[in-house]
Amino acid sequence: MEGNEDEKMALTHEPLPGYRGIFFVALAVGVAYLGIILGSTLF
Repeated sequence: MEGNEDEKMALTHEPLPGYRGIFFVALAVGVAYLGIILGSTLF
């Protein structure tokens, strides 16, 4: 294998503001939806 093994390439980007909050809101909605489905099947 040819090449320099000491150098590591990293693909980075600057985070856009607001997407972290949207991610957590979508995650919370998904967990709540699955909880409602599980609750309705058990009771």
